[in-house]
Amino acid sequence: MLRGLSAGLLVITVVALVGAFAIGFRDYLRRGPVTTAPPRVAHLATPPPAAPPTPALTTPTPTAAPTPVPTPTPLPPSVLIANVPYTVQAPNGQWDAAHQEYCEAAAVTMVGLYYQGVTFPGNVIPAATANADMAQVAGWERQTWPNQLNLSLQQIAQDGAHFYGLTASVVPLDLNAIQGYLANGQPVIIPVMTHGGPAGMINPNYGSDNVYHVIVLVGYNAAQGVVYTNDAGISQGHDLAYQWTTLQTAVQSMTNTPVDQSGAAVPSAQGMSMLVFARG
Repeated sequence: MLRGLSAGLLVITVVALVGAFAIGFRDYLRRGPVTTAPPRVAHLATPPPAAPPTPALTTPTPTAAPTPVPTPTPLPPSVLIANVPYTVQAPNGQWDAAHQEYCEAAAVTMVGLYYQGVTFPGNVIPAATANADMAQVAGWERQTWPNQLNLSLQQIAQDGAHFYGLTASVVPLDLNAIQGYLANGQPVIIPVMTHGGPAGMINPNYGSDNVYHVIVLVGYNAAQGVVYTNDAGISQGHDLAYQWTTLQTAVQSMTNTPVDQSGAAVPSAQGMSMLVFARG
């Protein structure tokens, strides 16, 4: 009897260990590289002074002419914009079909709350708040652009105008301009393909599908050739460093990709562009 009981316990223990490993492995695939302290930078940027935004009652059209790029002389060798709050697309770890399409909503939420001056402990948006805000943005997107999952930068600009009263400029992708905006305290949003880097995946923790994605740039280190990002596609994407050449190639890949591997249309006609918000 005892031997039978021991054998049963052994089987239960083995099954539990295998199940725990499988769950842990799936979580690792979404977690990404572990980040520790924020990067050390020469300059901490804050938002340009302006009146607080007023939420728009209608949907303004994004500005046709680009906002002049602020260019401090000389640019700091490294910059990190203070207090751009972070959220992953799936704050509770539930990567269902809805949350897999939240990257645009996550980017707008992070930048919009930053311009509103909202802060959170650890600079991370609480899961309940992030889920509620992203769901509201995504719901409006689905009503405004039915059956369209991958949004262009112009459409993301309309998100920011509608929910946060922000003005927007969609301008040609340019690293010097990016550094100027970041040094002035203005985050930059870029579109990429997740498998469009020089060596394929831009981050080893993305899944097997090559999909359209947008990333918020929050800083840079010129000497190292990196930009710091709030990448909502992986749960450890807060202040995540990417080589600029990797992201630049991933943007170029987007321009040559009519549909992603999920079958959704990619807004490739927008070309090598980036989106910059400012207070309205």
